[in-house]
Amino acid sequence: MRNSANDLVPGYFKLMADIDLTGVTWNPRLFYGILDGNGRTIKGLRVTSGTTYQDCNHYGQDAASVTGTTRAYGYGLFAILAKGAAVRNLTFEDVDIDVLITEGKSYGDTLAHHYAGTIAGVNFGSIENCKVISGRVHLDLNGDKERDCNGVGGIAGINAKYVTHAFLQSSNAADIYYGRIKGCVNKADVKISNTNGEYGEMYAGGIASRSSRLGYYWNNNASTNKSYNTQITGCANFGTVT
Repeated sequence: MRNSANDLVPGYFKLMADIDLTGVTWNPRLFYGILDGNGRTIKGLRVTSGTTYQDCNHYGQDAASVTGTTRAYGYGLFAILAKGAAVRNLTFEDVDIDVLITEGKSYGDTLAHHYAGTIAGVNFGSIENCKVISGRVHLDLNGDKERDCNGVGGIAGINAKYVTHAFLQSSNAADIYYGRIKGCVNKADVKISNTNGEYGEMYAGGIASRSSRLGYYWNNNASTNKSYNTQITGCANFGTVT
């Protein structure tokens, strides 16, 4: 684990000591691996900017990048927790995620989404037995003039699912990939705001702002247009949500 400009490749990481990030501005990246906190604490996580990923939905499918139409900015320990990735048994103290979006993020017909959460901006993986015991997660959309979905959560910005093109052909539930959050507690304050007061969809939640599909893949066959839910179980929020 390091504060890097590169995505973290698949691997298993286990904390053997507490980590104090006080005074460090963290650079969140895409994470494919497994992080076992081993009951340890990360203190002073500070995030003021994020990383953008073209076709964010693809990271719910595998570890490759393709050109697509859903661009996402993620803010947290990780920008995106990919399919198969996991974070567990980890505590956070004095979290300070405070992101100001100063201009609209539009790229032709490409949508731009902004999601902030302590552990992941966008979760396609698994988050289990984690606690945020103090701090704040704040996303201010001042200047964002795009009508896109944006969200803030104490654990994850969005607990997302990915609907594959194969699903649209087969209606096979195995072609749906889910984010999962289990046994987590949040005590950080969660806030999303828009100083302009007129643009953008905004969601906030103690655990995640939303637990739903990110992006839109659809077809004309009503039998395949089913609802498959992501999972949040056994979690509790004690922080304020505004």
